[in-house]
Amino acid sequence: MERRPEVKEENPTMAFGEIAKLLGAEWKEMSDEDKQPYKDQAAEDKERYEQEKAEWEEQEEEQDDNQDDKA
Repeated sequence: MERRPEVKEENPTMAFGEIAKLLGAEWKEMSDEDKQPYKDQAAEDKERYEQEKAEWEEQEEEQDDNQDDKA
């Protein structure tokens, strides 16, 4: 799924920005069907992030409550 390492290996002197442009052009040419696995992965990652963020915020709130109790 990750093309960047392959492109970098094929073009070792290519700068980061040039690689990004190349990959962006490839993305633009891809069909919606070809893009779908990437979109699915992004949706899963976003869901995981939201869950982890909610858990972290809950822990932070509990720590703040415990700090207030000690004061």
